[in-house]
Amino acid sequence: MFASTKSIIGNSYNYILSGNNKVVYGLITLIGVVFLIARNPSPFFFFDIWAEDGKYYLASAFKNDAASFLSSYFWADVFHNCWNQKGYFQFAKFLVSQFSVSIYLFLGCEDLVRIPQIIALVSNLIYSMIFALPVLLFDKFYARGWLLAIVGINFLVDIGDNDFITFGRILQLGFLSIYLAFLLSIYRFVRRDSNLGWQAWVIDLLLLVCTITQPVNLIFCVFLISARLYSILSKGGLFTWRISNWSLTLLGVCNLVYAVVLVFFVPSEEIAPDEARRPIIEVPLLRIIKVFLGKLFFNQELAWLHNRIPAILFVFLFLSFLYLLSRANRSWLYLSLFFWFSTSSLVVLWRPNVLLHFIKEPVIVYAMPSNLIAVFLQISCIAIISASQDRLRFPKLIYWQYFVKILICLMVVVGLESSLTLTSEHFGYGSRISIREGIAIAKSEGRVDKEGRLQVPINPPKWTMWVPLRYIP
Repeated sequence: MFASTKSIIGNSYNYILSGNNKVVYGLITLIGVVFLIARNPSPFFFFDIWAEDGKYYLASAFKNDAASFLSSYFWADVFHNCWNQKGYFQFAKFLVSQFSVSIYLFLGCEDLVRIPQIIALVSNLIYSMIFALPVLLFDKFYARGWLLAIVGINFLVDIGDNDFITFGRILQLGFLSIYLAFLLSIYRFVRRDSNLGWQAWVIDLLLLVCTITQPVNLIFCVFLISARLYSILSKGGLFTWRISNWSLTLLGVCNLVYAVVLVFFVPSEEIAPDEARRPIIEVPLLRIIKVFLGKLFFNQELAWLHNRIPAILFVFLFLSFLYLLSRANRSWLYLSLFFWFSTSSLVVLWRPNVLLHFIKEPVIVYAMPSNLIAVFLQISCIAIISASQDRLRFPKLIYWQYFVKILICLMVVVGLESSLTLTSEHFGYGSRISIREGIAIAKSEGRVDKEGRLQVPINPPKWTMWVPLRYIP
């Protein structure tokens, strides 16, 4: 029996390393859903709904019902949220909430405690599919082992004590869309449109969805269009109307219209939330550099040491990393620098107060997209450097394999410590309220409006969600 078990494990391991990448992607996605549920099991035990998930997205889905899926009412709520509440579109979040309520109605559920559970399954499936995406997209560019390392660390990404408002929720999908847009942009760029065909339309449609969910993703569309224009001009100004060019042109027009709407039509005072408009305290420049490089780039390796090592060490590590990469592949160096600095800088510009959070706290969910991008860039760059050891001829690279193993182990250990240490912070701000308890409180206090909706308390305190009485048993 032991020999049989050992054989099964060995065959499974070999298949994951060399089997069909689509099948491996599916297996990792399913296993990942289970792991992400373990990172935040509270929707299945506490039946809790948090903040914008209930106040905006679910309230809209309850009002629209499944019969109004993607109807004018759905779009009216998306536009209202943009103009009067957030200052930018959050299309994917409304879409996920509407889809979750549609599943709830389709299954004929009668207890609203199923809503947070359905949302958790749908949300974790989306997270898992995107975390595992490198195996599906880049199998022809990197050895499977490197891609598995990236994917494994993605599932272990360190977001401090924010698991309970991230995995299994809707409200952080905007940050996840930044990583998705990054992966799609890299894939579209390295493929050079040679054999994309209809895939170009799918990629560009997903990029558009990312953009109308999180405006930071505009930078990826600008990059792709700039790269295409440079390619055309470098070939003598010839423009061939291939499928991929049609698709990219349409993507550019849509994003230009969206950018104009955000800049000139959406009320400017709504674009940045109150927390982001607070002035940044004056801190020494080196400390800002340490926070910026450490928390957004080296966090997954040095999370425990941020407050114990000097800022100059982060600068040294970063410059050393860039030097090695420049010797291995200068084109990839430029590409890596562009993506990392552009996304990290835009996240900070979009949320200026994020630097204050990073100074006060180990790490928060705002760092998730930058950390995911940094992991991809670091491991892909290590793969390039490893493949170029003979050409580099560095005497000290004799120890390169040991260095790589230690580095990846550090990333994994930091992720395990963050994801498996279930403290009270992981489960929320102390006491919480389930949707069942919230409905009971709303009923006892008679919180019903003229439209026949019940004002149900949710988490954190003072947040509420409007639920039509037809959903209340």
